[in-house]
Amino acid sequence: KQKSADDNATVQFQKGVLLLQNGLLAEAKTHFELAFKDDPELAGILMNSADDSAEKGMHNEAIFIYQLVLELQPDNHPARQKLAATHINRGIQYGEKGALEKAVEEFGYSLSLEPSGEIAQKAQHNLVAAYTRLGTLFSEINRQQEAVANFFIALQISPSDVTRRNLAIALVSLQDRKSTRLN
Repeated sequence: KQKSADDNATVQFQKGVLLLQNGLLAEAKTHFELAFKDDPELAGILMNSADDSAEKGMHNEAIFIYQLVLELQPDNHPARQKLAATHINRGIQYGEKGALEKAVEEFGYSLSLEPSGEIAQKAQHNLVAAYTRLGTLFSEINRQQEAVANFFIALQISPSDVTRRNLAIALVSLQDRKSTRLN
């Protein structure tokens, strides 16, 4: 009996899932590509598994699946938004562990995906917070130039009064340090 296009899409999708679960990524991608051509909505089912992983804090797995969907469907706006949000959440995890440089990378990558609305604001807010925290840490260990650089980046991203104040304090500290060395 001849299978319809939808039946073929389902079979290809199931093969893709099985291959993905077994770590055969290139082969899985091929089957997902065939499945999505016949039934583009199957990408939503795959994204549901990424959503589950993201909710469980398994950000690497979620990111991989969202990226896979975006490779096969570059115009998939929900996948792009969810990928950006997952990078933010992974950045927050890094920040909580004190890995601020990694957090900055995650927030920056999230913004590079050009998310919209609340996700973009959250990425920007967290990026400013990470640069501000880095600036504060550098200031605490008397590395004023690095503190100024981080506060300046935060100011460029979000020119708020608080950010201006942080930069001004760091600049004054840097100037005091320079004048102390001259004396």
